[in-house]
Amino acid sequence: MSKSKKAELLKAKTFLTRLQATVQCLPTEAERAETLVKVKALADFLATLKNAVGALPTADGMAEVNEALRWLQGLMAKAEASPALAGLAGGRRASRGPRSKPKVTEAEVGKAELELGALKQLPVDEIRARLLEEDRYPSVQLRAIASVLGIRSTEKMSRESMVHQIAANIANYRGYEALCGRGDTEPPSSGGLPTKG
Repeated sequence: MSKSKKAELLKAKTFLTRLQATVQCLPTEAERAETLVKVKALADFLATLKNAVGALPTADGMAEVNEALRWLQGLMAKAEASPALAGLAGGRRASRGPRSKPKVTEAEVGKAELELGALKQLPVDEIRARLLEEDRYPSVQLRAIASVLGIRSTEKMSRESMVHQIAANIANYRGYEALCGRGDTEPPSSGGLPTKG
């Protein structure tokens, strides 16, 4: 047998050996089916993740919303302070004299911090509902909670206005924390707000 024929026979044997090794590496039907299930699960997860990231609000969008909220709160404050507008809105006419800032004692602040710890665990709608219960949260206690949150209140501020500002403060803080990635994985209507300590 000539050298060229031997070389070609050796190549053919090598090819067959490699082909046999390749065939042995192929998956079984069960392995292929399991791999397809895993790939589909991964694709579904990535599609869900893509949709979730696409639905996230951006910092730019939240800045616009916060600016609009501040503008509306300023407008409402002006309306409440204006005797003509307060009368049209069905509220009490604002007095022209200076409003006194109510004094909040240290004991009231301590109690308010405890109450705030319980409130911050609730959805925002439930926070509003509870704070509107006058037997449970008298005006003095609402003013103390507002004080802990840094909300300015006056003797003549309505109960509804204080409740709205407290709930809005907690909700705004939760949104801020969620955007910064520091919040829990809870829905926007629940979460936490630290108290001053």
